[in-house]
Amino acid sequence: MAYEKYIPERGGRGEMFSTPYVTVNKGGISFNRYVKKMIGDGFKHVAFYFDKEARKIGLWFWKDSCPGSYSIIWYKHRETFSVNSKSFFRAYGIQEIIKKCNMRHFPFEKDEDNKQDKDFYCIQLKSAKGRPAIRKD
Repeated sequence: MAYEKYIPERGGRGEMFSTPYVTVNKGGISFNRYVKKMIGDGFKHVAFYFDKEARKIGLWFWKDSCPGSYSIIWYKHRETFSVNSKSFFRAYGIQEIIKKCNMRHFPFEKDEDNKQDKDFYCIQLKSAKGRPAIRKD
């Protein structure tokens, strides 16, 4: 009998280790190393936006501080970083949306709807099955 090599399908949590993903915690957002590859490491601040209808967090990265921006915290090895965003979460009830999603990891992507700046990205808050986190009633 010959051996057969097992190659797992990519998807679910395995996919998050090879694509740009973020982890949303109580007090902030952590970004994986693929986000750094996507945006570069010259940024020091980020401004947050929220689209209530689409349930999307918008992120605009800045090299210098701007009004309302948050400082990026780079980890020692400069591969990953995080942002403290507790007040932003509180202002829009984002923690409640995250609880209803029943997940903490979300894809990080370029916001194709925003044509004004190339450094504008988004986090679509969707449940594991790809539906919006909260139904519109």
